[in-house]
Amino acid sequence: MERSLNDSSPASSSGSRLRRAAQRPESAALQLVSRMSAILRALENQPVGLSLGQIAKATGLPRATVHRIVDALEVEQFVAADTLYGGVRLGPAVTRLAASAFADFKSSVRPFLDALCRRVQETVVLTTMRHGRLTLVDQVPPERPLHVVISPSIDLNPCYTASGKSLLATSSDTEIVRVIKPWLNPPTANAIGTIPEFMAQIAEIRRTGVAYDDEEVAEGACGVALDVRDSSGAIYSVSVCVPSVRYHRHVAEIRDALIVTRDQIENHCGVRILREVLPGAEQERRA
Repeated sequence: MERSLNDSSPASSSGSRLRRAAQRPESAALQLVSRMSAILRALENQPVGLSLGQIAKATGLPRATVHRIVDALEVEQFVAADTLYGGVRLGPAVTRLAASAFADFKSSVRPFLDALCRRVQETVVLTTMRHGRLTLVDQVPPERPLHVVISPSIDLNPCYTASGKSLLATSSDTEIVRVIKPWLNPPTANAIGTIPEFMAQIAEIRRTGVAYDDEEVAEGACGVALDVRDSSGAIYSVSVCVPSVRYHRHVAEIRDALIVTRDQIENHCGVRILREVLPGAEQERRA
């Protein structure tokens, strides 16, 4: 009886085994990279780190696997032991890579920030969240006597700055509450003081896409901000800081200019996000 073409011969079975064996190292390597990525993502925005058990729970990996991978990541400085809290946190190698990415994005978008500053004649600020903290990446001051300047040496409050609120609005409600709890202490009469009030602001920012600071951080200083993405999906905030004496007269103009700049940056970075067009900016975006 003739053997069907679909029947297996010893030679074909041997060939299949060899092909599968050749594929195993690549498959195992991809699985290892996937597991390493899952562990690093679990440690993101965890300033005090996580225990091995917490990492295992967050990633769904066996504790022994987590232990083995964490040991390897620690050798390469991608994670580090937190001697104060006893857990594991992101290491200096991640910080160096992030700093390099920030530097690349900063230099790439600087011409757009310069152009926005010239247009509105106010200070333009680029910020992002790093390990749960609002971080200054760049700022462009205008050439006029009275303007707002952000000191690089101070901790920026994510609850009351327009940039902080715009970034927090992109996070989950649970993450927002975790981040804002240490900061929710109104520094001015205009600042809100409860989590429900803050979450109501976040809901409005998510609806409109724009965050505002009307003398909430400091009397005499206001701001308008939008979130902006780079090609890797990292989220930044572009904001315009304005003295209160000019804020209310120009806030709509500043908002529209920010929308145009945000679209220009994301288009330059190859980012495609469907966003609602706010009134007043549509005509210029089409131009």
